[in-house]
Amino acid sequence: GFRSARLRAGPAGHPAGAVADGRRCRPSAQTADCGSDWRGKTDAELWPPDIAATFRRNDLAALAADHPLQVIEETTRSDGARTIWLSAKFPFRDTSGAAFVAGIALDVTAQQAAAEELEHYRAHLERLVEERTHELTLAKEAAEVANVAKSAFLANRVRAGVSPALP
Repeated sequence: GFRSARLRAGPAGHPAGAVADGRRCRPSAQTADCGSDWRGKTDAELWPPDIAATFRRNDLAALAADHPLQVIEETTRSDGARTIWLSAKFPFRDTSGAAFVAGIALDVTAQQAAAEELEHYRAHLERLVEERTHELTLAKEAAEVANVAKSAFLANRVRAGVSPALP
């Protein structure tokens, strides 16, 4: 079955939260909003239904896979700000063989924001390169047309018996 277990908490102040079998055993920055009454609560008791359902679905996927999974999960803080978590979910069994899922999540909001900003700049740079390449292509085509016109002009001067050099 899918029963509750406890994990030892990590270092204080670390931007991570630990969960064992769907129950909090170490607060995250988000569950700190719930006061001191977070220990032993399920995600459904701490989170809005959509977030709790995602956590539960990921927990069950790790249990079904019977190997660790790494997932990105999102939460919304009480102030409405989005927090992005890199979560590791891993199944384990106790001495009686009962199956559990445990996990730890690291707040990667800042890294995700930096990655999104970098992608924005990369896309912008790519547009600038495409625009400049188009401008250079047009300039090259115009130069080729001018070169053909110059060659025709000089050829006409030579045929007319006029020196190709201009006075």
